[in-house]
Amino acid sequence: MSHSHQPIPVNDVGFLSYITIGWLTPLVLDLFKHRKKEIREEDVWTCSELESCDVNTERLEPMWIDEMQTFGPEKCSVLRLWLKFIWIRLLVAFAARCFKACIAFLFTGYIVRAVTQYLEGPESSISYVIGLIILTVVGQFLRTCSHTYILVYGAQTGK
Repeated sequence: MSHSHQPIPVNDVGFLSYITIGWLTPLVLDLFKHRKKEIREEDVWTCSELESCDVNTERLEPMWIDEMQTFGPEKCSVLRLWLKFIWIRLLVAFAARCFKACIAFLFTGYIVRAVTQYLEGPESSISYVIGLIILTVVGQFLRTCSHTYILVYGAQTGK
């Protein structure tokens, strides 16, 4: 059951596996098979290379030196440094959240309105209903993709 020398595979998976979080399946199945045993550190993956201390230290150290030189030892801020460190990821995650909110609002609002009009009206076109179903599936798929992207991308700090 040991995954101790394998890094988390999130950076090496395909698009469908990424959005469905299918890359977690081997770990979950393994933990389920051995559910009576206690979970140990060796049972889960190690962090990815992009999340390692070495990589992040290489990125943070020059930023900290710049922070110290710019603001001095008394006024330097770990919070300001951290925000600089994650700024792009923060913006991308925020944009993904906005996209998810727009998709949820537009698709749900449009489809509910269309279904209500269809049910109240005299129309009985099967192609219209199939179109609504396809739009619902596409909307839900886009929401799922953006939600998973937010979860996985927003939780990583690597380059």
